Amino acid sequence: MFAATELNHKNRRIERTFRALFLVMTLILILPVLVILGVLVWKGGPAISIDFLFTEPTKGMTAGGILPALVGTIW
Repeated sequence: MFAATELNHKNRRIERTFRALFLVMTLILILPVLVILGVLVWKGGPAISIDFLFTEPTKGMTAGGILPALVGTIW
């Protein structure tokens, strides 16, 4: 119906440029978090068992599991 003007084309180029810029910045921010989580899972994964995750602490909270902490984090 309406023909796009040169100003519309310029605005779309600027919008695409900023969209790409923000996408790159988002990826730059997310990448270190993913690397840290990956290292934690890679190195700490073998030490975590089902009993550790789903039992309550024992011996004055010096042994046992982390179930209350997980529930508190999620709830």
